Amino acid sequence: MAAINLFAARERFSYASQVVVWVTGAGVALTSAAGALLGGYIADRVDRAVLYVCSGLLGVRSLWRCVDAAHSAFLHNRRAGV
Repeated sequence: MAAINLFAARERFSYASQVVVWVTGAGVALTSAAGALLGGYIADRVDRAVLYVCSGLLGVRSLWRCVDAAHSAFLHNRRAGV
């Protein structure tokens, strides 16, 4: 299961396996750490109810961006007009 991130390194997407490892490893770790620090800072200064509503809205926004995104190289190229 851990190798699933390396499937993007196949020739169809033309990313080197080292790039995929760095983006999915170090990139996610740094982003998660920054999000945790920022979230902790905001949680100390904002009302809890406001924080719940805002995080829910951000979650819905992320959901709709994923739903609206192209799910394959074929769809991506078709939307891009290639």
